[in-house]
Amino acid sequence: MKYRVVLVLLLLGALAVGVSAQPRGGMAGPMGAHGPMGAGGMFGGQAEEVELSGQLRLAAGELPVLVSGGTEYVLRIMPVLAAEFDARSGQQVTVAGYLSETRSRDLLTTTRSVMVRSIQIGGTTYVVPGVAGGPARMRTAPDVRGRGRR
Repeated sequence: MKYRVVLVLLLLGALAVGVSAQPRGGMAGPMGAHGPMGAGGMFGGQAEEVELSGQLRLAAGELPVLVSGGTEYVLRIMPVLAAEFDARSGQQVTVAGYLSETRSRDLLTTTRSVMVRSIQIGGTTYVVPGVAGGPARMRTAPDVRGRGRR
């Protein structure tokens, strides 16, 4: 009986270690020390700030796509921003954000993604809350080093 309990506990411990070793991240991917656009972030420090205008294409179960000048850009819109506006496929929009180009594993195609900071629809501009200080600013704890020590 003791042998079974010990075996079960060892298996549960191994399972816990395996689960905790899984990579973390959500729609925006793992966060780097400088936010999603900084060094080591979602775009690995290779993001370029852009402003693009074009036609919005929406499809159920897929990320929104902006078609601008014949080029397609996958839009990565934070849920806090997406909750602020209503959009429909075919609308003209302008987005500002960070562009990243990713090659496919077979090296035959390139996906262009934009981490959207703001979007203009029908003359109204919607901005990610807290974007004035930058995305990294939203995640930075205040500097408390040295306070309270004498």
